[in-house]
Amino acid sequence: MSDGALDFFDEIYCISLSPKNKANALRQSERLGVSDRVQFYSPANFSDFGLNELTLVEAQIFHSYRNIMEEAYKRGSANVLVFLDSVVFVNVESLRSGIEELSSNFRLSRGLHWEIILLGTDPKDNLVPITEHLFHVIRGCSLYCAGFNHTFIRSFMGAIGATKEDIIEAMSQTGVRYNSFEDWIQRYKFALNLMCIGPMAACVNPDLYYRPQLSISQQRERFDLFCKEGSLK
Repeated sequence: MSDGALDFFDEIYCISLSPKNKANALRQSERLGVSDRVQFYSPANFSDFGLNELTLVEAQIFHSYRNIMEEAYKRGSANVLVFLDSVVFVNVESLRSGIEELSSNFRLSRGLHWEIILLGTDPKDNLVPITEHLFHVIRGCSLYCAGFNHTFIRSFMGAIGATKEDIIEAMSQTGVRYNSFEDWIQRYKFALNLMCIGPMAACVNPDLYYRPQLSISQQRERFDLFCKEGSLK
């Protein structure tokens, strides 16, 4: 039975990059009591585009986000939670408190709204406190476990097409290197109400994540440091 921490989200998706990682995602969803709600999305094959290994995975993830958003939009969902299959939920109490504060403080009826809420991230700059468990992301972010509101979903679908070719075009827009979904979000971040939950509610298992990453304890320590520095300003 769900403990209610993720009841706020209309739909929950997991981007499944490998069978080994999917087993981790199943364990994590069972811990939160949402295994019956999680929909596993298998990325498309991008092997025909001549990409290196890292860029290929990032193209698969980007394309997965785009098509998950469209599926949620077509079903009329107000919001959707999407996480990678390497995610580990490390603080359910923080998760629950952050979602409660998001729900109570950010409503269109009050003239406020949210677009993206990160359950965990690898910050590149200080995180500015909004409430006890919500922080503004100023610069840099990693998206491995995030909720997306319908206000973001509509604009995202309007900006980027759903085909694999559309994704490669979006990743190539800077002309310098291929940009991941995270890079795309950071380019448009100042037009978004981008927040995260603190203390960190989710991180990634470095043995399963597709890029090099710190240990779980180091990820949490780094996040806490940026929260403290932001609170001092």
